[in-house]
Amino acid sequence: MSSATFRKLRTARCIYANCSNWYEIFLAKSHLSPTLKSVILRNGLVLKADDLLARWGEIFEPAIADLYGIRGAHPDIVVDIGANIGAFACLAARLHPGIVVHAFEPQSEAIQLLKANASANDITSIVYHEAVVTSDGRQIVFHTQENRGGSGLFRLGESQSQSMPSTTLSTISFGGMKSLFLKMDCEGAEGELVEWVARNEELLPPAT
Repeated sequence: MSSATFRKLRTARCIYANCSNWYEIFLAKSHLSPTLKSVILRNGLVLKADDLLARWGEIFEPAIADLYGIRGAHPDIVVDIGANIGAFACLAARLHPGIVVHAFEPQSEAIQLLKANASANDITSIVYHEAVVTSDGRQIVFHTQENRGGSGLFRLGESQSQSMPSTTLSTISFGGMKSLFLKMDCEGAEGELVEWVARNEELLPPAT
């Protein structure tokens, strides 16, 4: 069996195990049905967008495959840097009722979809931050690739660029929190954010 075939089978098994509408997903990914409009996880979470196949990585990795491991964690605060359309933030809030989820996402279209997904699932524990996170809150140039490609502080291929202020994690009050789950998917800022966490470790709750 080739490695490509093995990866496809592993992906299919993951979709079947975690999605109740797996058959709709399989048909859409095989181009045998119209555009996929929703992914329904077996825990009842529903994630929607105008074309989920175009945003497949934004759904599959953080929510279906759970690459960040939120299912096995026990946080009382989650910080989602690069929240996109909310697959991870909504999953975290759904799995851990009572926690606070801080979702940082600078793209207006994505954060509106994030809010819509949270509302559709009656999730009220997400705090929205429409901003880029950096270590010092400086003015930055943010790049967004065309056709819903990647985005971040570094230009990758053809992209649109705009200058905007950033924010820092100091905007969050961590007082009284016992455990922190920090997820970072913020192309170009991860290194400086790891340094910020190292410098401010005494202000943060332990990692879960």
